[in-house]
Amino acid sequence: MFKAFYDDSSDGKKERVFSIGGYFGETEQWGRFDSLWNQEAGETVFHMTDCLAGKDEFAGQSEAKRHDLIRRLIGVINEVEIFGFHSAIQISDFKEIFPQDKSDALYFLCFQECVNQAATWASELSEEVACLFDQEKQFGFRARRLFNHLKNLKKHSGWEVMRWLGTLDFESRKKFRPLQAADLVAYTGYRVLNEALLSSGADLWWVTQLNAKRRLFGKLWDRRELELLREELIESKSSGVIPYVIRKKGEAK
Repeated sequence: MFKAFYDDSSDGKKERVFSIGGYFGETEQWGRFDSLWNQEAGETVFHMTDCLAGKDEFAGQSEAKRHDLIRRLIGVINEVEIFGFHSAIQISDFKEIFPQDKSDALYFLCFQECVNQAATWASELSEEVACLFDQEKQFGFRARRLFNHLKNLKKHSGWEVMRWLGTLDFESRKKFRPLQAADLVAYTGYRVLNEALLSSGADLWWVTQLNAKRRLFGKLWDRRELELLREELIESKSSGVIPYVIRKKGEAK
């Protein structure tokens, strides 16, 4: 079985960008990853935001030391054959195009896109994929409902890849090291879009190394993509299920 690990990231007030991202790979590769990551990080629970800012577990460490850790951990990601994906939304456009939707819809739209990509990759390899997300107490119950709904769509045209979805679980970043790598790519998806919106010219120095193997993909929900999505939605919403599940084409291009 294959496994996919995901985490989310956003600006503090969730005003500009929301992102979910992570990695997909086979069990054997995740075993190698775990060993290599442990060699570099040890007992450190990696969190990209804190590491860059020198906060919490990284408080008191020099910038050079923190950046060196990031480079070494990205080296671990590149050493094993895992594939990254992130889904990021421009929040202001989302609120304008979907004014009736609550802000938690951001999570479910990105959640579905990531699950869909995992299913698509699994279908190409004819093996089921188990999806594991960082603990999410606020959305966990509804996320399970959405996940099960997606699995049940496998007999519908355009949704055949959903037959390759296995299980869904939520765990802590501390317990599962692959979730720490997921945090890195989710944060990167957020920062790339965020800096583009702000035109800040910030130096995202780690991005080139992160995509050195050309195994990082993404879905950007800009205004055009959100408008296309709105056109595809059915008029009524299924009770208790975010309507994005009715999309006929959600896989990454």
